[in-house]
Amino acid sequence: MRPETMAIHVGVDKDHAYNSVIGITTSLVDMCGVGQVRAALRPETRMLWIETPSNPLLRITGIRAMVQLAREHRLITVADNTFLSPYFQHPLDLGVNVVVHSTTKYLNGHSDVVGGAVITGRHDLAERLAPTTPSGRRESRREPSGSPSGSSTPMT
Repeated sequence: MRPETMAIHVGVDKDHAYNSVIGITTSLVDMCGVGQVRAALRPETRMLWIETPSNPLLRITGIRAMVQLAREHRLITVADNTFLSPYFQHPLDLGVNVVVHSTTKYLNGHSDVVGGAVITGRHDLAERLAPTTPSGRRESRREPSGSPSGSSTPMT
């Protein structure tokens, strides 16, 4: 059986070819067990990408266990929360650093809008993830008025 998730990035074989062009190395790992993920970590690992339940097999990854492993190794955690959506699952509340959603799928439900969301509660990561202008300058982040410092707000 070919693992469907990986320790650094979720995807399929086509992602490996693209990632090698931009200098990202990925490791395919069945993330249902922490031991398997721990064994796949290398000194150059920087990120743990989580998708739970996974698509298309609906396999479950223990988010809290992966967050703990990532903290032990000083890794950033990213959760693709597209399948369950923020209605059913809150990865930031479980310690994940960054959450991504395909708003085209379950949030919109009609596939008549194409979009995505990247959400973090860490200001340092929000600054690094902020879009840049064509001149290379970072666009400013806006937070809703009255939002507490460090809250999980969408980046715009």
